[in-house]
Amino acid sequence: MAQPDLEGRTEDATPRRREQARSEGQVAYSGDLMIGAVCFIVAILFQWHGPTGLAHAAELMRAVLGKLPGTEWTDVETQASATWILRAVAACCLTPLLIVWGMQWAVGFAQTGFHWRVEALELKWDRLSFEQGWSRIASGASIQKLAVTTFKLVLVVGLIGWRVTLDWPVIRSLGRLPIRQGLVNISLIFSRTMLWMGVAMLIVGLADYALQLWKHERQLKMTREEVKQEGREEQGDPQVRSRQRKLQREARKERGIKNVPQATVVITNPTHLAIALRYSPETAAPVVVAKGSGRRAERIKQVARQHGIHVTENKPVARMLYKHVDVGRAIPSQLYAAVATIMAVAYRAKR
Repeated sequence: MAQPDLEGRTEDATPRRREQARSEGQVAYSGDLMIGAVCFIVAILFQWHGPTGLAHAAELMRAVLGKLPGTEWTDVETQASATWILRAVAACCLTPLLIVWGMQWAVGFAQTGFHWRVEALELKWDRLSFEQGWSRIASGASIQKLAVTTFKLVLVVGLIGWRVTLDWPVIRSLGRLPIRQGLVNISLIFSRTMLWMGVAMLIVGLADYALQLWKHERQLKMTREEVKQEGREEQGDPQVRSRQRKLQREARKERGIKNVPQATVVITNPTHLAIALRYSPETAAPVVVAKGSGRRAERIKQVARQHGIHVTENKPVARMLYKHVDVGRAIPSQLYAAVATIMAVAYRAKR
């Protein structure tokens, strides 16, 4: 992963930034954790299945040697023996190999989740550049990685040497033991060595994964300007959104003027505000079908007079309706009495 300039990056990464980094293959991952898990599962498999498997391998070798012809070895014997050996080895090793593969998949999934990138299979010619390759080798990150790799190598060699020292009496006695007992001892020595290597690599892997996760989160940091820019890209420019909302309000108001002919009464302020109400038996309360101020108020009153809609003046009710009730909404309950009186006057005037 490329090292970004971290100066000024104080904001946590947004979900969009995380998803973009993940699509580019930027995830926290530790190969040491995978190696430790594989060593650990191999040690358990050898502890559980090693002596039996090695004894079976010895019997297989004895059977193969026993089938050797006494006179001449032909292609037929070669093909038959190879087929028999491959089948026996597959029957002995297939299950352990599947278990090891499943452990690798589980550890990888626990670190990165399900992640498939076709781009990773593409050949990148820039990596073949000698100049860029040398710059990567001479970089501080490469030197740091070399030091960590050397430490892990020394740790593994030290563990192997320590286990060989502890098991040296058993190793020296292998030549004097029967084949089956010698194979059992070899399996136990190998499983103990792998177990200690697995524990050590798991500890190193957990520490390495924590470090990689910290680096990953640090590299995903964003500046405040980047966060704002991402917000603008996702939600649109604030000025454009304001303009759109204004146009939507204008459109709603224009649609409201078209509903004035269906109104029951128009309440005014008397010149600045105009609110058109419609009441029908199907509705529980009168509904605001249009409202406006200034020129739009004059337009509402003009349309109302053209269609014979009663226009009445009531400053408190007009102000309350204009301020608190949107077009298409019913009037609040505290205005029922006042509006009922206005409606009654409108009905009498209409009759």
